[in-house]
Amino acid sequence: MMKLQNKLANLQEYIRNGEMNRIKYSMKKHLYSLLYQSTNGINVVKEDWDILLVLDACRYDYFKNVYGKFLKGDLEKIDSKGSKTSEWLEKNFTGKYDDIIYISANPQTHVVGIENKFFETERLYNKKWDEEYKTVLPEDVVNKTLEIKKEYPDKRIISHFLQPHAPYIGDKKIRNDQGEIIEAKDMWDEIRFRNEKVSKKKLTKCYQKNLEMVLKSITKLGKINEKVVITSDHGELFGEYGLWEHPKNVHVPELIEVPWFEVEDINKDISDHNFDIGDKTGQNVESESEEEIKKKLEALGYKT
Repeated sequence: MMKLQNKLANLQEYIRNGEMNRIKYSMKKHLYSLLYQSTNGINVVKEDWDILLVLDACRYDYFKNVYGKFLKGDLEKIDSKGSKTSEWLEKNFTGKYDDIIYISANPQTHVVGIENKFFETERLYNKKWDEEYKTVLPEDVVNKTLEIKKEYPDKRIISHFLQPHAPYIGDKKIRNDQGEIIEAKDMWDEIRFRNEKVSKKKLTKCYQKNLEMVLKSITKLGKINEKVVITSDHGELFGEYGLWEHPKNVHVPELIEVPWFEVEDINKDISDHNFDIGDKTGQNVESESEEEIKKKLEALGYKT
């Protein structure tokens, strides 16, 4: 009931302010949430894996096109339980999981309130946030995964990367009409409501670069004698259905079809793939206030 009241309050504010673009967009999201209401997505906890690598906002079709540059293995297309991280977390983790350690680069695990459900939760969004790139870099998630596996060899590990989710950390950037870089916290609103002329081609190039960067980082896990699976919490929209990003409860194929990839080996021939961040990692921070976490969510494009 509270969520419905909040939505109605937002709609009333849009009407008062004459923000017709927001009103139309809100109605469109609601329409597609009604047209695509349910998903029989898998419960990832019940699947067979030792290390589960979650790539945030990774579409199946984009993964399929690029994974072979970096990794070898078996790829399947599965349905996710949600079209947004919070929905995916809420529907997958409903119990207590003393056999799982969750490594989280996404502050949504804090917001949803699931972090006490695991044997241990590593909050990399606290400890390894990079102020320059406004995200947690994939290298830090890989390093923590290796560290935790060595310390707790008998535990299952979920490593939740932020990439390919914005912000786009490669050399390709989204710019406005004046040539200024649009930060992730403003990017989707600029596209949806302010008619910024950002082409789908430009946007998807930046997205694919993020995906390639996280996959290259994953190759640094090397050969682990465990069952390693790569999947995603949800996909991404680039203007399909007149929608962008990944609205909650909108279960269109582009948002719920995600990869389920069992890693067999890394592709040794990756020397021709250049990435400008290299081995850069974030800074250690022990704890944060709710306000600091809110700022990080906004930097990732979440409206809090």
